[in-house]
Amino acid sequence: MERPEFEQWKPKEVVRLLALVETERRYYQEIVSTLPVSLLIVGPDLHAVSANRQFRLRTGKKNDDILGKPLAAILNVEGLDELAKQVVSTSLPAPRQDLHWAGQPISVTVLPLRNWQEDPESEALIVIEDQSSAAPPLTPAQAKAISIADSFDGMLWELDYAAGGLTHASAGAEILFGYPVERWLKDPEIWALRVAASERKRVDEFYDHLTTSSGQLFSIEFLARHAQGRDFYVRETVRVERDATGKPLRLAGLTTNVAERRELESQHSLAIKSEALQRISAKLAHDLNNLLMIVAGYGEELKSAFPADNPLHQDMKEILGATERLYSLTTEFQSYTRRPVVQPTITSIAALVAQAAPRIKKTLSPNLTLEIAINPSIAKAKIDGAQIEEAIVALARHVARSMSDRGILRITGENVWRSEASDFENSLSTGPYVRLSIEHSGTIANTQVLEPWLQSGTAEREIELGVSAAYQILKQSKGELTSQANCFYLYLPVVSEAELEVERARAAAQLAIAPVVAETPAEPETTLETILVVEDEGGIRALVRKILRRQGYQVLEASHGDEALRVLTESGQKIDLLLTDVMMPGMNGVELSQRALAQDNTLKVLFVSGYTDESVLEAGQFPPGTSFLQKPFTLGSLLGKVREVLDNSAARQAASQR
Repeated sequence: MERPEFEQWKPKEVVRLLALVETERRYYQEIVSTLPVSLLIVGPDLHAVSANRQFRLRTGKKNDDILGKPLAAILNVEGLDELAKQVVSTSLPAPRQDLHWAGQPISVTVLPLRNWQEDPESEALIVIEDQSSAAPPLTPAQAKAISIADSFDGMLWELDYAAGGLTHASAGAEILFGYPVERWLKDPEIWALRVAASERKRVDEFYDHLTTSSGQLFSIEFLARHAQGRDFYVRETVRVERDATGKPLRLAGLTTNVAERRELESQHSLAIKSEALQRISAKLAHDLNNLLMIVAGYGEELKSAFPADNPLHQDMKEILGATERLYSLTTEFQSYTRRPVVQPTITSIAALVAQAAPRIKKTLSPNLTLEIAINPSIAKAKIDGAQIEEAIVALARHVARSMSDRGILRITGENVWRSEASDFENSLSTGPYVRLSIEHSGTIANTQVLEPWLQSGTAEREIELGVSAAYQILKQSKGELTSQANCFYLYLPVVSEAELEVERARAAAQLAIAPVVAETPAEPETTLETILVVEDEGGIRALVRKILRRQGYQVLEASHGDEALRVLTESGQKIDLLLTDVMMPGMNGVELSQRALAQDNTLKVLFVSGYTDESVLEAGQFPPGTSFLQKPFTLGSLLGKVREVLDNSAARQAASQR
């Protein structure tokens, strides 16, 4: 390249060129001065011509100590002189060399530079890179550790406290927050953006605390913000590395997603609150039913004392009507917080469906038709007829609400056999069942037939809660409720032939022993069976004792379980029936019945209660051979149930003697 002939240029052009050259010189000089490598330029005689700032910092020398000095005097690096001499003489770059300077490994590259003089030799640019801070190759164990960290379900990170930026972030950072690892290391703002705006003050206070305290391990849970804008909860565990004075040097942390765990904790907390509400409501219902029992019982006594044309007779009817309405409220309240008590009896399915038909028809619009087709040979089932009827009506209402304006609601019944190979009714054991089908000619809009729609309106919610209750009733009856396409299937357990034989004997015996079920019976001429009444509520115990004695029964009484066992042992009488409350202080009614039956296995047991706690017994799972009467009950229903339990005993004895 020929040097320009400035003599031929106009003065203005020369000035402009010199200004441009100066600007470019300063620009490139600034770039060179900030490079993180050491640069030294030597002339053909290997004396220093120029050095950048990094070189001066690395050697600890000033420009006056460098410029014009021989290379050997500036850098005592073996082999460097020969390398530089080769480059200035040949004008060819030398390959990169790994050398040592002051005991530290360095990498040296020498490049030729044009010196703009009429000289066959060039200047040489010496590029020195410090290798002492370069990371050594990873060992297999280190590589495996990094691989495990990157696959961890969370973000592992390290922060340089002094510099205020992350020096490491695992691959989980992008999975957890949505920001690439490279951005975590280059953009300090991401550290703040990872926290939801509402939580940043609290998180900042947490980090201020851990850096000023003396501890090493800290943790916090906060609401985080994903790159896509969604919020979720994370747990951040931080370890602080400090210097000798206690000042933080580095923070190492693990950030994990705890949204699922917090959701489970929330559900667990809700379940605990729900259980507490159930217990409170059950206790409230129990106490209310006891009071209603006393009011209703003595109210019936007073009503019977007045003639029908007496105004006080009508007043007592109003009082008794109010107690019935209050009882309905407690029953409805309990239906939301506990499973109903199942009282299974041998029931005709055909008769049950026929009994439910008028109630179902009332729920249908004028354009909907109800068809019932029950196989005449359908088996009987051992179920709580009243509750299964409620389940049938609830399911029919659900289907009717889901149908279009026109269609047919069809109820059919048949005997089926469930085998191990069948997986449609997968919760049922092998054996015979009665299957009721409730189907329609349209399509169901709601497929969540087994769960209540709590967000629905009042009418819809009542229907859906009825479906949910139907499912519970079927499960408690050892049956099943399933749905498929446009049909509900109710599976009910079939009564065995042995149970039918006992039922026939009981019916025959009842013809011979007619029960007395009068609201206000006359004084009996003979003494009937002996009954032990166990009730902790004194008012109810006195009322039951009065009613039973007036009916002709001999009555013994006790206020709790231990006293009842003493009466059984010390009375010296044959006790025919144990009439006991379920919930009592100390020993409950179920435990009392078990211990009493151990003394006399012919003893009949009738439980009465305003509610049953599932911690005492599984709903519907009273001991075999026992019966249950729900409080509050009328005088007639009590006498009728007592007579029924005693007559069942007589029927079984008659059947066993055949």
